[in-house]
Amino acid sequence: MTCLGVRDSLEAAEIAAGMIQKALDVDARLGTSEIGLLLPGDGSCEDAVREVFSRAGFPVSGLEESSGLRNLGGEAVFLFLTTRRRPAPIMALAALYSSPLMPWDAATGNRLAMRIMGGTFRPEGSPEMSAEERRMIDLLREEHDAPKSLAGALKTFGSLLMTGVGPMARHAETARAALESLLEAVRRIKGKDVPWEELTSLVPQDLVPSGGSPELTREGVTVFLEGEEPWRTVRVLFVLGFSAGRYPKGPDRSPVFDSSDMAALKSDHGYALQTPEEGMARRRDLFLRQMAAVRERAVFLVPLRDAMGEKLAPSGTVTFISRLFKGIQAPEDLLRILERESHRSRVKGLAEARPVDPVPPKVVELHDPDLKIDLLGDGSGKIKPLSPSRMETLMVSPLAWFLDRERLLPLSWAPEEMDSKTKGTLAHKVFENLFRDGAPLPSEAKIRSEAGILLGDAIRHRAPFLDEPKWSVERKNLLNDVETAALRWRELLVRSNVKILGVEIKLTGEFEGVPIRGQTDLVLSLPSGRIFVVDYKKSKSLKRQTCMEKGYDVQASLYREMLRTGIVDEKGGETLIRALEEGREIGLLYYMMNDQRVLTDTSDWIPRTVPRVREMGCEISANGMVLVRDLLRTLRSGKIPLNREDDAETFDKRGITAKYALEVSPLVMRFAHPAPEKEGAE
Repeated sequence: MTCLGVRDSLEAAEIAAGMIQKALDVDARLGTSEIGLLLPGDGSCEDAVREVFSRAGFPVSGLEESSGLRNLGGEAVFLFLTTRRRPAPIMALAALYSSPLMPWDAATGNRLAMRIMGGTFRPEGSPEMSAEERRMIDLLREEHDAPKSLAGALKTFGSLLMTGVGPMARHAETARAALESLLEAVRRIKGKDVPWEELTSLVPQDLVPSGGSPELTREGVTVFLEGEEPWRTVRVLFVLGFSAGRYPKGPDRSPVFDSSDMAALKSDHGYALQTPEEGMARRRDLFLRQMAAVRERAVFLVPLRDAMGEKLAPSGTVTFISRLFKGIQAPEDLLRILERESHRSRVKGLAEARPVDPVPPKVVELHDPDLKIDLLGDGSGKIKPLSPSRMETLMVSPLAWFLDRERLLPLSWAPEEMDSKTKGTLAHKVFENLFRDGAPLPSEAKIRSEAGILLGDAIRHRAPFLDEPKWSVERKNLLNDVETAALRWRELLVRSNVKILGVEIKLTGEFEGVPIRGQTDLVLSLPSGRIFVVDYKKSKSLKRQTCMEKGYDVQASLYREMLRTGIVDEKGGETLIRALEEGREIGLLYYMMNDQRVLTDTSDWIPRTVPRVREMGCEISANGMVLVRDLLRTLRSGKIPLNREDDAETFDKRGITAKYALEVSPLVMRFAHPAPEKEGAE
């Protein structure tokens, strides 16, 4: 008897296959059918055994060929039904558009899905699409919230699905069978409301048969399952998955009756109920019979970790086995951990790789990439415009900026969440509609009465998932935050006696020969004639204030450059254009919504009697603009400066809020220069 500690179920299969190969080489009289595998009944080791033993050339007897294929047909029907209920979950919608059963090709499906994940919840078809593809696009964009319209939609959906060949044909058949069952259920609905939960439970999600013909043989390695009787004897048995809760499987617990209740029901009333203790005894007896089918040797393979890397304990049966041997002080003494050299050398029949000289890891010398082309150009000699936010990304990580511009960032899917970006987008839309040019400032009563209406409208267009009841608390908290911020903002505007010149005005300009484009949240005119460009920030003021104090806030200077040298969109910006023609001074104002504070790059523009205002002076961009100028020149020469390993700490000290650029791709910090050694470090 040998008890081996292995990494996981995959290594267990590899160790077993290697030991079988060695045993067959050493003993010519040993037949493959005289070797057995005992596997857990939950199927956790079966895929590993199939893969490893197939690669090793060992046939197996008693193991099904495959557990089946992913049910693409059932998935497509489930996703279609799920997305008929509005608001549709964004990931379900994206998965539906990219389903292999859609009438368009995989590239089109992926493109549509990524547009949905980017916030376009109702993508439109392209002119090149066939009539069938356009009809499917139209169908997916429609709303079907009544039984009659849903029945028609299900019928149309089935007619537009791809027929396919081979396995795909089986998936299409599965989808149409599921649609027929749904149609029958929909026809039985008597009311006007659709019972969505009841209908979705009718869609099968089980695996579908692979259609392959398994090779049936009695001469392969014998496979037993944990909960089944052994069907022949073997000379050598490998027990895989020998971890806690297995061999035998843990007791069955009733959610209603405990052991004494079940014993009383059995003794007093004659009910044939098996107590947990009796069930465990029965399973132990079965395990003993399985062990009795082994004539020579049993090897127990204990996985130390599961598929997710979590630690596993050995099976409780190890305690009973340890009592059968003399000199074993504790159950752990039976276990040979194969990661340890001292343990490996004591294992009989272990197949080990031949020793080889270690190959040291290759030393990679990092150099800034030099592509020898103007990286700001578009390939035709023109320079692509940059926005202030892209300039901030460039300042933090030129590599992240380059990957983003070339569309090389990882495309990830994630469920909807109330993150800072979503909150900021919704708050901006509410402020945009509350504080408008050409209209008087809203009263406090109007803000309180309209903030909820405007937020609801923004949610329906920008984040419809928040309309679901489960998001009610988050929705209420956001409304409170936005309403408080709007009331404080109104108070500041009134006390400063300002006038709104424009809302959401597009600006274009130039910086160091590079076109820059941006859009103001708000433009204000002070009684002195000076102009404030306003940028709403859905955050607190501390980080932004630190950034301005350290001189790394580049947005202020860039907006000022656009207003000074560029063009103002005439739509909504006529008053601003006239003010600029008169040569008025320009300043930047940040309104930090979360703590309702104001930060500016001016001095003594706002009366000191106005609370919660801090004017930082004109040097808030000095260091940042020097850095951006140097980076622009470097990029135009074709080089991409790489980050340093300590950049996150550095940017945090500078208060730079765009340090998220370090996390947009694993390549950014994977190819980062080592941090310089600190003075005094050993």
